[in-house]
Amino acid sequence: MADSLYLSKTDYRLSYISGITMGQASPLSALVTDANRNIADIGELSCTSLKLNGSTVNLSKLDLLTAVPGIEY
Repeated sequence: MADSLYLSKTDYRLSYISGITMGQASPLSALVTDANRNIADIGELSCTSLKLNGSTVNLSKLDLLTAVPGIEY
């Protein structure tokens, strides 16, 4: 894990991180966690594979959950 990233003032990668709010997802920007390693406001996330706590989730058998107000899952 890198602790530092060094960029020159003309580096093209600055456009990916300019104006980022830590912990807040925004269009066309890098995802940067807040101090608690959380990110809010992700509208939709798609992937071809998924691991939760080190265990692979079988996406072909994954049921869709519908949130019901007042019920914790």
